[in-house]
Amino acid sequence: MQWSKRLTTIATVRNVLLGLLLVIVLGVILMAVIQPQMMALSGGLPILDLRLFYTPMDVNQLFAALGDTGRLLYTYHQVVDSFFPATYGITIVLALVRLVNRVSSGPSRLRVIVFVPIFAAMADYAENCLIATQLATFPLLSDGIIMTAAIMTVTKWVLIVISLAALIVLGLVAMRKGKQVHP
Repeated sequence: MQWSKRLTTIATVRNVLLGLLLVIVLGVILMAVIQPQMMALSGGLPILDLRLFYTPMDVNQLFAALGDTGRLLYTYHQVVDSFFPATYGITIVLALVRLVNRVSSGPSRLRVIVFVPIFAAMADYAENCLIATQLATFPLLSDGIIMTAAIMTVTKWVLIVISLAALIVLGLVAMRKGKQVHP
C-alpha cells in the first residue's frame, strides 16, 4: 500500500516529537490562556469542547453567562482550536504508525488503528463548526445543531480515548518485544 509506505517515511521520531511539541503549545494556549478567561467570564461553566455531552439548555446557559465578551473570546478559541485537531490527529497517527511497524512486520489488520485519530480530528472539526454556528446566531439557537454538536463531542472524546489507549497498548507491546531475547 502506497499510503502505508508514505506514512512510514514521515513517521520519524523527529516528526512525532515536533508534533507533540505543537500539541503542547496549542494545548497551553487553549487550556492555560483562553480557557481560564472563559471560565471566569462564565462563572465557572466549562466550554462545550471540554464537556462529554451537553443539551440545548446547557448551551444557552453557557452562552448567556459568557456575555458578549465571552462569546467573542470563545470565537477566538475556535480559531486557535482549528489547528489543534489536525495537530493532535497527525501526531497520534505518526506515533501509531511507528508503534505498529515495531510490533508487526508485514501487512496487518492492526494498521487500521492509525485511522482512529483521523476520525477523532474530523469529529472535532465538525463539533467546532457546529458550535461556531451557534455562537454566531445566539440567542437564536438550533436544538438540532446543538444535539449534533454534542454527538460530535462524544464521538471525538471516545475516539481520542481509543487512540490514546492504542498508543499505550502498542507502546507496551513494543517495549516488551524489544526486551525479548532472541536465541
